[in-house]
Amino acid sequence: MFNALASPVRRSQGSIDDYIGDMALVTWPMDRGMRDAACLRCVFDFAAVLRDQAAAWPARFGQVPEFRAVMHCGPVVTAEIGLERHKIAYFGDVINTTGRLESLSKALGEPILVSADILAGIRVLPPHVVAENLGFHVIRGRDEPLQISAVRLALGN
Repeated sequence: MFNALASPVRRSQGSIDDYIGDMALVTWPMDRGMRDAACLRCVFDFAAVLRDQAAAWPARFGQVPEFRAVMHCGPVVTAEIGLERHKIAYFGDVINTTGRLESLSKALGEPILVSADILAGIRVLPPHVVAENLGFHVIRGRDEPLQISAVRLALGN
């Protein structure tokens, strides 16, 4: 499944920075990810790849993969960690909040969640995408509730 993610990430000028279990951490510099809603386009491009290859997945893996995508933005601290094997790691509120959003996505049954900060940065959604405001949610580790939206394809797309 991660191979199917590579092209949408490349087209959106993002970077797959880490794999953690069955999760991929995809990042963009803020201006690049927000420009033309590149980060959201990546998610829907990936969904299209899975949909287009749906007939091949069961033969290879027993089922068509499903995924969740959550997005939040802001400053992060990066550091090279490790003695034997070096890797770049990300730290900060954005990373923690994004992890909590993944759990919220599961609990709400919403496969794509974004923070209000993401929507404010994007400003104009692609014409085939709609966002439904799900209100404010208390996120463990944050002082203030965070406004969250579910993002979906517009009906007819």
